[in-house]
Amino acid sequence: MLTFKKIIRETVRPFKQLVTPSKCVVKLKAPPTYNQDWLVTCHDCSFMQDPAFMAAYQRGVQATGQDYRFHWRVHVALWAAFQAAKIEGDFVECGVNSVE
Repeated sequence: MLTFKKIIRETVRPFKQLVTPSKCVVKLKAPPTYNQDWLVTCHDCSFMQDPAFMAAYQRGVQATGQDYRFHWRVHVALWAAFQAAKIEGDFVECGVNSVE
């Protein structure tokens, strides 16, 4: 019988060879295309050259007064919001910008 622990262990096992715990280094198969916010990838990040995305990102930086340099997170959030907008019903975003 598979327990939750066994499923997690078997899922994580292949990645243990890619990551060294002391340095947290990942071997990429290609040169990195993105390296910010503790995310390094060699996948497509053409959204960084998209004028509409960069304008929206800059508006966010201006509104918060700080650039956290997490373009990928913002891109994913905008993608998710765009997908949700296509679905019938209400869309509620419950995140916060500050814990104060």
